[in-house]
Amino acid sequence: MSKREATQIVKAYAQALKKERFEFEQIYLFGSQAAGRATDLSDIDVAVVSRRPGRGKSYLQRKMRLWETAVNIDTRIEPILLSTDDLLASTTSIMGDQVRKYGVRVT
Repeated sequence: MSKREATQIVKAYAQALKKERFEFEQIYLFGSQAAGRATDLSDIDVAVVSRRPGRGKSYLQRKMRLWETAVNIDTRIEPILLSTDDLLASTTSIMGDQVRKYGVRVT
């Protein structure tokens, strides 16, 4: 799959999340798809950035919604949920640091 194809899938995923009224600020494609190193077996790593990702049970419920929506769009999508702070603060979030440095913003 090309980076362009992966980006189109992520855009469809973002539209599905909007339709379900899932609040988010930004969505990034990251990992091998964003780096152009994807193979036929590669997943589609997606970071969903939210101002309020939740805590405890509400955080887990929001993560489940991300996965449920992903399966309906493309089973290769592997979403992670980041707070805006995680994305901006490289000292507190390794994933946020990776997404910020190497991710491709889709929305």
